[in-house]
Amino acid sequence: MAQKTTYEDVYSRFLQKIEDTDLSRLDEEAYSESMNLWLHSAIAMMELDGVKLNNDYTQLNDNSESFMHKLDNIEIEVISLFMVCAWYDAKINSIEHVLLFVGANGEKWTDQINHMKGLQSARNDFYIRANHAVRNYNYKNNTYFE
Repeated sequence: MAQKTTYEDVYSRFLQKIEDTDLSRLDEEAYSESMNLWLHSAIAMMELDGVKLNNDYTQLNDNSESFMHKLDNIEIEVISLFMVCAWYDAKINSIEHVLLFVGANGEKWTDQINHMKGLQSARNDFYIRANHAVRNYNYKNNTYFE
């Protein structure tokens, strides 16, 4: 039986791209749940964007925490980039940011707006990176001219 790509293969690539001290404070179950949610969000984003990869990244086995197919290195990279976008989406939509907007301190308001803009900019940069990776992957694996 062919070796399958584990979620951990993708998670480790994802973790190289982010800095999140809150993750280290989570217990094992909460950590696993968060990672799983970001992975599934990334897969959904990719499906919505019509991302096509040689190996089917949409078939997952949550029980064994693995993909049903062996993904290649670039496919893992693409999924991890979309995972970063899902991670940023969670940060951007966090209630902590909304609560700080309601505060009476005008300086906090400005700081929080700048922080939110920075998060949105970083998220957009990763989304562009992810789409460039998909484009390059598809160009490299295009058999049309063969």
